[in-house]
Amino acid sequence: MLAASALLPSCGILQGNKAIKAEVSIPDNAKKRMDKTLKKDQANLLYGEWIILSAFGQETDGSEDLPFLQFNASDKKIYGNIGLNIVNANYSTAHDSLSIRNIITTMMSSEFDMQESLINRALNEATHYEIQNKQGQRYLDITNSSDSVVLHLKRHNADVISGAWKVLTIEGKSVEEYPIQLVIDVPELRIHGNAGCNIINGIIGLDRKKDWFIQFHSLMATRMMCDPKTMAVERDLMVALEEVEIIKMIDGNTCSLLDKNRNEVLALKKIDFSAE
Repeated sequence: MLAASALLPSCGILQGNKAIKAEVSIPDNAKKRMDKTLKKDQANLLYGEWIILSAFGQETDGSEDLPFLQFNASDKKIYGNIGLNIVNANYSTAHDSLSIRNIITTMMSSEFDMQESLINRALNEATHYEIQNKQGQRYLDITNSSDSVVLHLKRHNADVISGAWKVLTIEGKSVEEYPIQLVIDVPELRIHGNAGCNIINGIIGLDRKKDWFIQFHSLMATRMMCDPKTMAVERDLMVALEEVEIIKMIDGNTCSLLDKNRNEVLALKKIDFSAE
């Protein structure tokens, strides 16, 4: 098992990058596994960040980003950006019911006043929720007492690579002989792992307007010294991680991480600790 990382701030939204349109999809076997997970435990799947696509049927927008809600399971709090203003609230769930209370928002005036008003109204009216898997992506519908959808949200599809991974190749070169393992935690926007000799930590950056986009930054490593060959591989890993911008799923257990020019910089294989 990997050593636990130090806690890092759960922020790191990157903006201003050139638009990326990745022509990739989730394989059928991965979709089936996602459907099974959805049925098993919806409450745990609510945890994390959701992009707000519409409020009362009105599509959302943002000057540089899309509005979002972050559900924090540990303290049952919601944090989000609904246009220009920030929202905080408490929430609770029971089966498919959802209660949102103590809603507080900042009060800056902007071109998104109508959108923010609709989102705030939706939060106040929320009574139930449903998470669905469509075309390999997760969607969240929040409904009111009249069973009308008041908020329609989507999980950023970078969430598909949350988990533990073994690094197979770096820039096309096999590194399977090294114990390089990464834990990618998209809901917490953190990455940590064993780089072969040292433990590394970093922050994940997403762009809510780009599908299959992910970046790793603020990477730090412990300072143990190993043999020169292992240290060289670690340096290659750190450089490769900083070049990543696109996720390409190969199947449910392997994926490629590509740079902005769609060149593969890392190949990863899912680690199943339960099989060990």
